[in-house]
Order: sequence, then structure tokens, then C-alpha cells
Amino acid sequence: MKNFINKLAPIIFSFFIAVKYTGSFLPISLTYSLLALLFFGICIFQFSILKKLSKESQFLSLWIVFIFFTLIYSEAFNYGVEKYVVVFSIYFSLFLYVPNMKKDFSKYIKSIFFIFLSISVYLVLFDYSSIQKMVFFGESGGRYRITSDLNSNVISVFFSLGLISSILCTKVFKRGLKIISLFSTILFAVLLFFTGSRGALLSVILAFTVFYLVYKFKKTIKTSFLYLSLIVISLIIGSFIINIAVDFLPTYLDGFINSRYTSEESLASLNARLFLYTLAFQGFSDGNFFDMLFGHGYGSFGYLLTNSDSRGYPHNIFLEILYEMGLLSLFLFLYLIRKIFYYNSKLTKVKLNINQISIFVLFYFLFFNSMSTGDMASNFLLFSIMLVLFESKK
Repeated sequence: MKNFINKLAPIIFSFFIAVKYTGSFLPISLTYSLLALLFFGICIFQFSILKKLSKESQFLSLWIVFIFFTLIYSEAFNYGVEKYVVVFSIYFSLFLYVPNMKKDFSKYIKSIFFIFLSISVYLVLFDYSSIQKMVFFGESGGRYRITSDLNSNVISVFFSLGLISSILCTKVFKRGLKIISLFSTILFAVLLFFTGSRGALLSVILAFTVFYLVYKFKKTIKTSFLYLSLIVISLIIGSFIINIAVDFLPTYLDGFINSRYTSEESLASLNARLFLYTLAFQGFSDGNFFDMLFGHGYGSFGYLLTNSDSRGYPHNIFLEILYEMGLLSLFLFLYLIRKIFYYNSKLTKVKLNINQISIFVLFYFLFFNSMSTGDMASNFLLFSIMLVLFESKK
């Protein structure tokens, strides 16, 4: 029975992630899927891990608990509580899976691959009218959404995770399954492209690129310059090819690329982000000594933005932490991030396997994506992957 539950755990985990990132499309409550996640987590949890948690895992977990106390002085208490319930409940539910994950994380990647691929194939086959409406939009513009209540930036994370799992699975699958994983790589890449989410698309590219650079990095100026030069040259050549290719694309596809990726109109979201970044930093600068050290309280950026207890966040995890939890929390977070980059660089001394590659690439994607979209609640998976990394590196 124990072995059966251990084998089922990755499926429950992947299904919960799918429910979280597909909104009301999947006919199941997020609360019920979280309860299922918690139940299976309790069944597979090894209490011995509590006695030998790494220092970084202890810091991260205590910090998640500490955030609760910042609600006491938050100007957006209701929003802060709503956000904290999501972060706390999911973090400590996924905490139960850490012993199982660090043994063989590839099981979780494979599970994400099969579940996310099944959902995406269903979308293509049975939601074709929505895709057709999204693509053949003429001059009006459009982004792919599964449901009307789902932000395109959210579903882009779903497709990004599917794309990452597909690429990683090509390394472990053989024969027929390898062909399927190659097909799914193309499928997820196309669906991700049509969400129009530049942040998610760039984060996927950066995830693999940064992992490779840190892994291959040698402490010599010559080698460092060579790798960076190759990246810059590749980006320049890629941009040149895209500019040429646009002239040969059908009108509807040309219009989509122009509206979402290349025109001045496509920069509107960037300008909105810059406004939020400036507002968060200005709000931090205007605070007193206590505010600078401990923040204005969890969720309080919503009050700064709207002057009411409502949802609002700067779409950048560093600025969110800085304004709402202060410098001490930001320094702790930076310390934990630095440790992960350090662990990545240490991999140059050992032979890589799919578990190590998967955890690091997934972390880098979630980390870079959190710098351009969402709040801590929507970036919940980042903290859980950090925990897995810290425990697997002991």
C-alpha cells in the first residue's frame, strides 16, 4: 500500500498544479485538490526529515511563518490574509512531498508531462473554436485563454511547465515516447507563444540558458566572455531572422506578432510594470525605519496602489518582499537565491543526472517568471522547489 501511494503522489502533485494554473477549466475545486494533496502528503511524509532539515530549509520555512506576523500592521489585512492562506497552505502541503521528491524528481517531471500533455491535446481537439478565434482575429488582437476568468499570464505558466517537462523528458524517454515528447515540445511552444506572454517565454529560455552557463562557468575571463558573447550573438541573429520572417508570414500571424511582441502597443504592459516598480520603490523609500526593516505588512501594496484593502502587487517578487516585508526579509531571500546559484556552480564537479537538471531548470523558470508577473501566492511553486533543492543538496 505504501509503494502504491508513493507512486500515486507525483500524479496528485501534478494534477494539483494543473488545477491551479487552468482556473475553472478543470471541473474540480482548488480546495478539494489541495485537500487531496495534503492527504497524500501526510501518507508519504517521513518525519525523520524534521530532525535533519538543512539550514536553508529552516530559514525558508521560518520566514514563511514570520510573514504571518506582518499581517498585524498590514494596511490591507483582508487581502494579506487571503494571500497568506494560499502561500502557507500550499507551501506546507508540498513540504510533505520533499522526501519523496528528492529521491527521484524525474517521476514528478514525467507526471507533469503526461497530465499537462493530455489537457493540452484536449484543448486542441475540443477547444479548437477558441484557438481559431484567437488566431484569425484580423487587426483586433487576441491572446489564448482557456476560460474567460483566466489571465493569459497564468495559463502561460501551465504551458511553460509543459514545455519544460517535454524538453527534459526527451533526455530520458526512448523510441516512441521520445517522439511524443518531441511533438509535445512543439505543441507547448506554439500554445505558449499564442498566450502572448513575453515574460513566461523569456523565462523558459533563460531557465535553460542560465543553468547551462552557471554549470559550465569557469573562473576565467576568457571563458566567461566566450559564453556571454555566444548568447548575445545568438540573440542578435535570432532577432534578425524574425524580422525577415515576419515579411513572409500570413497577415493574421503577422498581426499577432506585431500586437503582442514588436509594436509600441505591445509595450503598454511593460510601461504598466515600470509604474508599479516605481510605486513600490517610492513607497519603500517614504517609509520610516521600522517600515524599511520589516515592511509595511503582508498584502499592503494593494493599499498603496488603490488606497483600499484590495488586491494589488508590483509584479516583481523582490519589490513585493521589499515593500511588504522589508530589508531583512529581502536580504534573507537574496541569501537563499545565492545559495542555489552556488549549488548550481558546484555541479561542475559531478556528473549530471535528470533529477538535478530538472530541479534547477524548474527553479530558474519560476524565479525569472516571478520577476515579471504575479505575487507570492501565484508564485507559490517557487518556494517549494527551493525547498527541494536545499534538501537534495545536503
